[in-house]
Amino acid sequence: MCADGQSDRTASAWMPCKVRSPCGTSSRIQVPRSPPNCSTWPPAAPGAPCGAAVCSSAGTETGTGPADGGTVRVTMLRTGEIHTDGGIPAGTPDLITGAVFVISGAVVDEVLNSGPVITYGPNDMALDNWGQVRTWVATAPVTSHGPSGIGFVNFGDLGRLDIRAPAATHGTGARGFNLYDGSLRCASFDSLATTGDGAVGVQVSRELPRLDIRGDLTTSGGTGASLVRGVQVQLQAIALSIKPGGRIGQVTVGGRIATRGDNLVTLDVTGELDGCQAGGGVQAEGQGSDAVHVHSDGVDLAGSSCGAVTISSSGSSCSSRTVACPAYGYARPTAATIRSPPSATDTSDSAPGPGAHPG
Repeated sequence: MCADGQSDRTASAWMPCKVRSPCGTSSRIQVPRSPPNCSTWPPAAPGAPCGAAVCSSAGTETGTGPADGGTVRVTMLRTGEIHTDGGIPAGTPDLITGAVFVISGAVVDEVLNSGPVITYGPNDMALDNWGQVRTWVATAPVTSHGPSGIGFVNFGDLGRLDIRAPAATHGTGARGFNLYDGSLRCASFDSLATTGDGAVGVQVSRELPRLDIRGDLTTSGGTGASLVRGVQVQLQAIALSIKPGGRIGQVTVGGRIATRGDNLVTLDVTGELDGCQAGGGVQAEGQGSDAVHVHSDGVDLAGSSCGAVTISSSGSSCSSRTVACPAYGYARPTAATIRSPPSATDTSDSAPGPGAHPG
């Protein structure tokens, strides 16, 4: 979607991203609150064009590389209320959809989601960035219903992300926030909650200087299949996962970091974490569940504060046990709180599969 460069124009459109526009001009795009094709929900016809996409010609098969066919420049993309169902069969490894989708080749100064964004189908991303965005703000709830959906996922370059209303996902493998690739300087959320087996709360595989969550970060579920970089893999419903190659400078959570389910880890660090503060503590509720796993020798959380590390595992040796959190912010390795790293047979979700499509 491009303007002609003569003026700052406003275009209203509800469309899937099938148009590749080699233009380099500025535009203002506003997605209306009441689209003509979106009167009933879920849509009667799967894949009804009820989202917003800004795109150009991508430089790679996955759409995440530099644009080779021109650039779409947008000063502001503003959306009202959005509902989408991409109609993708569950378990499909190589297709995704996006309710609000900035694709490679698009350069956007500001994205503003002023109405709720809700998805209903498998592999439906609520908010997805593969392009270049300076600021992305959502002032209304972001919600995903369906397996392998994601609240916000980043593969591109983003300066600041600020979700000022609750973000929630519901479904097997449906994650809250993924920083897979690209760059992001600061991410903040009102609250994050996932419900479903394999539904990770926050997963970081790249550098993130700051993560702020004003309320709670919670997950509820066990182990389940999730679409990761074009491959269906088994994941745990971890609340905060920092993968190899990932680093968070400072995590600040006003409420709890908590999981509810068997054989889970609430805070799992195989990358780097410089500091963590959680006003409501780090909690794991479930059989065989642990509050904290730290696999990296270089992690030093001196000066951090996480309240209390709480483990509630009915029928286990640490039932209803509360372990005081030391000054450096995480529990020392003990049988009750930190177990051995996974064996070599563990399925990693950090590497792309052959011919992977981002998901």
